[in-house]
Amino acid sequence: MKFKNIAIAFATFGLANYLYKKSKNNLSGKWIIKEGWFGNDEILLEKLNEKENKDLSIVLTFEENNNLLQYLHNPYSLEIGNMGRLHFTSASWELNDNEIIFDIEGAHVATNTFHYHISYTIHSISATAITLKKKNTIVFDEKKYAQ
Repeated sequence: MKFKNIAIAFATFGLANYLYKKSKNNLSGKWIIKEGWFGNDEILLEKLNEKENKDLSIVLTFEENNNLLQYLHNPYSLEIGNMGRLHFTSASWELNDNEIIFDIEGAHVATNTFHYHISYTIHSISATAITLKKKNTIVFDEKKYAQ
């Protein structure tokens, strides 16, 4: 009986570890912010298809080492000034069960600085879309530059 309980514990741990890795693998990659922003009640992300997406879009890259990168997807190489351009100085993400925690510091050039430390529940996830629902705001700090 004791051996059976140990085997069940290992199987449960193995399943939990498998599901965690699968969720993390589903998150990894490049995602367009389709709707919402950090601090909003809901954020909708769509998997970036660089050949098909012709829209100017903010892209988040979830790296395996938990770094979060961002860039502007600009398929037509439009000339865009720096005013208001998004820049992350430090950004990470962490997956805990069905919750993702973002810790992001950065700025919109010449506009404001920000620090967001916010957790979201993964409401739905597929190979092409993720819907996040805000769970907890740990830090939400935005400082506008004097105009």
